[in-house]
Amino acid sequence: MKRILVIFIVLVMMIGCTEKIENTDYIEKEETNQLLIVTDYWPPFVFDTNRGVTTEIVLAAFNETDIDVVIELYPWERCLQMVQNNLAFGSFPWTETEIRKGTYKFSKPLIYQKTILVYLEDEIIDDFTVEEIFRSDYRIGVLESYQYLEVLETLNINLDYSTSELDALEKLINKRVDFVVMDKNNAFYLLEDNYPEYVSKMGVTPIEEFSYWLSLLMGKDYPNVDEILEKFNDGMDKIHENGVYDDILEKYEQEE
Repeated sequence: MKRILVIFIVLVMMIGCTEKIENTDYIEKEETNQLLIVTDYWPPFVFDTNRGVTTEIVLAAFNETDIDVVIELYPWERCLQMVQNNLAFGSFPWTETEIRKGTYKFSKPLIYQKTILVYLEDEIIDDFTVEEIFRSDYRIGVLESYQYLEVLETLNINLDYSTSELDALEKLINKRVDFVVMDKNNAFYLLEDNYPEYVSKMGVTPIEEFSYWLSLLMGKDYPNVDEILEKFNDGMDKIHENGVYDDILEKYEQEE
């Protein structure tokens, strides 16, 4: 009987040790030293976790520091929620606005976003200014996630909302809208990739007041955020100085 009891106790101890080892392994994986950065697909700025002009800029800047980072893709709104809840250090590329500055910190600029009115040249034959278009009855396609909505929604404009840039361009091609307001690089990348026959048919008018610098955004309450931000900004300075920044822009055929 005593022998059975001893064997039972040993087995219990072995099981307990096994569970403890498994839990320790889990904790070690959770407490990784990698800094999590989140973003979403937005060509040519973000293709995946290591391709895209802003993706490579962020990775190159951190590569000049002693900080190891990992990039993961999530929907834009979830990216913001993860940063707000300190589940991720930061997200990119975002525009610094007065509203966002209340919640987040922003890095030095990554790249300039050129916002345009894009339209079918055969459909819009008259010369016009942006102000005239916004005062007209034209149907203006807009993206739900773009910063310019804060301004456009205060005006008396015939807005047509899309959840994706490609959806907005398809509405333009199918003449369901007259203009689309979106980023120039993104618009022509999507056209070349999906509707190359329409690239030469598109007219473009810049909207300077809706063009912004894009940055890495991070939560104000993230541990050591100021130290990490300083290192990242120093890394940005270094890739400007050593030519890496210009090489990335050239690779993606971008202008500074």
